Amino acid sequence: THPPWAATAERRARRAVRERMHETLKAEACRPPQAHARARQRRFDAFRAEYDRGRPPAALGGATPASRYTTSPRPS
Repeated sequence: THPPWAATAERRARRAVRERMHETLKAEACRPPQAHARARQRRFDAFRAEYDRGRPPAALGGATPASRYTTSPRPS
């Protein structure tokens, strides 16, 4: 068995997916940097809308993250 801190193939694959998403986020929403917070927020909101609603990943069987999202049953 592997020690608990050892990276398994599944962990490495999940990390690679997260890293690709963050690279895409940086490329589309953060470069070039915007001087004003509102401009930065607009770019981030546009990225999030496209990422959640416009690009269905294969892992969700063609569904978008927004269509699969449900609120938590826990009280807020």
